[in-house]
Amino acid sequence: MARLSARPRVQGRGVKPSITASGAASGPDMRWMRRPGVSFTHSLVESLGQAIVTGDYVESGFPNEGELSKQFGASRTVTREAVKMLTAKGLLSARPRHGTVVEPETEWNLLDPDVLRWLLERKFSLRLLAEFTEMRLGIEPAAAARPPATPTRPAWTASARPWTA
Repeated sequence: MARLSARPRVQGRGVKPSITASGAASGPDMRWMRRPGVSFTHSLVESLGQAIVTGDYVESGFPNEGELSKQFGASRTVTREAVKMLTAKGLLSARPRHGTVVEPETEWNLLDPDVLRWLLERKFSLRLLAEFTEMRLGIEPAAAARPPATPTRPAWTASARPWTA
């Protein structure tokens, strides 16, 4: 027989945003939406990364761990892991007695796929386009001039039978 409880069952952790009748998100952070099939930590990294790249924390500064936990309804463990991941991408740095701060764009890991995607999703920037074009001009001609990594068929057959040449 099923046991009845006076307490309602609560699924999930913390406060989650809900969808209003107009389709807009409401809750701790309007952009925060946990995507199905994606871990809680990665969803938080996605939301915080986009906020950092778009400059949301320029004036107010980056919140501390407790504030982030309340804002997103996440445990401190999930929050810490998300901050570590953003630190590895070069977006944040944690210093004793100074807290966690947003690093300048010059320190960001521009080869990280997430950082690149966030940069390209934000407002169009001629400077960023010029930097990507400069990088392509430096890499693509050199890559095109290189011989293929695997030899072509005639070269392979000649090197396979050196005694017949």
